[in-house]
Amino acid sequence: MDSFRASLASRQLPRSKPSLDRFFSGRIRSRLYGDAKGNAPAQDAPKKGNDLGDPSPPWKLMGRVVTEDSVALRVEQVRKLVISAAARKSSLKEEDFENRLEVFLTLLPDLGTRVDRLQPDLLFQLIDDLDGVVIRVLGLREFFPSANISLMVARSPSLLLATNYSQLPSSIDALRECLPEGCCLDPIVEQVPFTLMCDMKRVMEELSRLMPTTDVASLLANQPDIIFSVQRGTLELGPGAEF
Repeated sequence: MDSFRASLASRQLPRSKPSLDRFFSGRIRSRLYGDAKGNAPAQDAPKKGNDLGDPSPPWKLMGRVVTEDSVALRVEQVRKLVISAAARKSSLKEEDFENRLEVFLTLLPDLGTRVDRLQPDLLFQLIDDLDGVVIRVLGLREFFPSANISLMVARSPSLLLATNYSQLPSSIDALRECLPEGCCLDPIVEQVPFTLMCDMKRVMEELSRLMPTTDVASLLANQPDIIFSVQRGTLELGPGAEF
């Protein structure tokens, strides 16, 4: 029995640390035991934006991690470029153009977060004719007293261009004919002001063709953004590509 125990003991792996070195690469070995100079085992550096307490949430963009500060800076840079490009189209200095823009956004605050998405040419036309824009905003408030005009214009800024605004009375009549009798226009144009700039008669014809058993007038009243379901077809809905 003693000889059996001695044989078994001789087959066991030694418990000393050096005997394990051959099982691990140098990098893993240093993580487990430290390096030859006696330094402590290596630790993973905490990663930003994960559950280790870092407050800034990251996003992945084309394989790169983008922090919240970087995203905000990019939006501000685009906004600056749009304003600069629009100012160059006018006869104003950029500083004077920005002052007029500030007045414009005071009148229509909901458009403030969308300046970076505007086409410079459209922004130029609106700021260049600021006095006329103010008059048209007041006119919209008379046409649609219960609508949020600021939000309405933020969704379709080109509504304030002189060419589109001049057609507003006929556009209102055309839209009213497409809706059930007595239907209030204000919530509809607030949600989808594009209904005032497209050929609603053709839109309703297309909707009726696509949904022959549906009351499209009631559908439009309850779901005005249904008009965009036919925008990608052969039907031309007109202007409105401000963004």
